[in-house]
Amino acid sequence: MRLFLLFALIVITTVVVAQPNKQILADTFRLRKIDKNIEIKNRPVSKTLIAALADIDKVVAAYSNMENIQPTWNLLKTDAEKVLLKYFNEGRLAGTKPEQAYLVQVGKETMSAADIAAKKLVVFVGIATVKPAEFEIVRIEKTCGRWLCNEADSLLQIVLTNNCNKPFTPQTWTRIKLEAEGQLFILYREGKLKGANTNQAFFVKMGPETMTATDIAAHKLVLEYGISITRPAEFEISRITKICN
Repeated sequence: MRLFLLFALIVITTVVVAQPNKQILADTFRLRKIDKNIEIKNRPVSKTLIAALADIDKVVAAYSNMENIQPTWNLLKTDAEKVLLKYFNEGRLAGTKPEQAYLVQVGKETMSAADIAAKKLVVFVGIATVKPAEFEIVRIEKTCGRWLCNEADSLLQIVLTNNCNKPFTPQTWTRIKLEAEGQLFILYREGKLKGANTNQAFFVKMGPETMTATDIAAHKLVLEYGISITRPAEFEISRITKICN
């Protein structure tokens, strides 16, 4: 009888413990739909968390082609915190002050010496959506410091430079977008990008969707692009800028 009760207790405990683990796996799968480099360490997943992570992922991607050093990490942290502060001010995060609602870590506390040497950018983000200071801890990793991203950056930077002397108008922005797509198509044709078609291999954004009114007033060109390096439609996203005098 005692053995039977002990066995029953073990089975019940196993079921109760296993259930949250299934939820964590489900949550991880849902977040990987946003980006393969995002991993969740807690549960559950809310709409706010998914939206915030998608916005933070864009910030990390924007810095992934920069030199992997302290000044870059400082700028990234500042921009990521600005994004989360917006969510906090909208009342979408828990807590009465920002430090109770979110945290951002990036630097030697999140990356090993080998990570830094390999240009692997690793960011940890904590977001409280239910109770103050009870964070969903998320790891975001980007490795777009590779040669192909640098090659694409160089090609598209030339496109921006060549169009700097053109009128700062929507017609020019359209021309820049087409020329940028032409450069990425060459990489695709050479087999350097993944995808059964160009929509799966790359995209380019240019115009009011990438430039603020301040950018336009300052004649600052801002181009955003994504390229599929490892799998179709899984884009490494970057932004490049050029101030035209």
